[in-house]
Amino acid sequence: MDGKRKFLRFNTALNIEFKSSDDTEDKYRMGLLKSFSREGLSFVSQRFDAKPKQHLELRLKLPGKDVIVSCHGEIAWKKDTEDKAAVGMKLKEMDAAAKEEILEYAYKKWVERVSAKN
Repeated sequence: MDGKRKFLRFNTALNIEFKSSDDTEDKYRMGLLKSFSREGLSFVSQRFDAKPKQHLELRLKLPGKDVIVSCHGEIAWKKDTEDKAAVGMKLKEMDAAAKEEILEYAYKKWVERVSAKN
């Protein structure tokens, strides 16, 4: 585990929508959640303008449910390629029950991957 992290980060793929918290328009971009932990997450998307410390609002659908959850966080890092962006975000605000559901889903997927290797 990375020396900076306090919690395990689970690889998981979920579709997300996101926008800058200070964006007055309701214009969300699409992205793909790549990993999730108790304190943060990472995702990829089309390239967009943003810098570390900038606040984002994310919306994601809980796995296996028709429930959309919003969360807010701060960009910890961002790496751009020609047309894509990879973003690491520290969670600042998220419903605790929703966070637990995503962690449970990600943990189950991790167990399935580990079991399949053995």
